[in-house]
Amino acid sequence: MFLYSALLAVPNELVEAANIDGAGGWTTFWKIKFPLIAPQFGLIAILTYIWTFNGFDLVFALNGSAPGPNYSTDILGTYFYRTFFGSSGQLADLDLGSAVATVHLPYGVAGHRSLFLADPAPPEILFGLGAEMSGGRCW
Repeated sequence: MFLYSALLAVPNELVEAANIDGAGGWTTFWKIKFPLIAPQFGLIAILTYIWTFNGFDLVFALNGSAPGPNYSTDILGTYFYRTFFGSSGQLADLDLGSAVATVHLPYGVAGHRSLFLADPAPPEILFGLGAEMSGGRCW
């Protein structure tokens, strides 16, 4: 829904201008629409990763490290736990668990780095000091 609302926010004038210039559907999407929705796409990707990573405790509390029916509740955290520590009759495989953690690490670092490198909001927004801020003094 977030991506759909971002696509609806793309101005029709840009799409029409691209169509007049002879751009097809794929070219219009990749050259006009996607660069305009890239910030929303990145935010959705980061939040989805964080929500999935934070879902370990809920999945583990309900199912243990065993995946649900047909692996429907298996997430990367439970897969790592199951492979590294062993569970449900499965022997521990330290090499595979280390490989899963190694693949998992760059995504976490990239997600946290992008959050820390973002420009912070001005103090007026952070502290709710809209109208009362004047000349750097709070009245």
